[in-house]
Amino acid sequence: MYYINKYPNETGNHGNPVSNQAAGMVALPGDFLSAYIAAKGFVYIQVEDGTVTSLETNQEALAAYEAAHPEAPEEAEPSAEEILNTLLGVAP
Repeated sequence: MYYINKYPNETGNHGNPVSNQAAGMVALPGDFLSAYIAAKGFVYIQVEDGTVTSLETNQEALAAYEAAHPEAPEEAEPSAEEILNTLLGVAP
């Protein structure tokens, strides 16, 4: 079982799921974990008896977050020749 903040922060995020419950947190059943992670915590939740019973992505908050934090392009792995040249001190 995981736990998230019952109320979102000012950006609309409920925080990372954690394994230990603390004050102000609600249980996030495993059935919702994948959707929660896919939405990066930007969700609307319904809670009953301290447990999330439904979850919907907050598209507006998620889009704002992704616009402010674009993913860095992945760097290509160096070729064997580039590694060898680096080890030998040969300029490209």
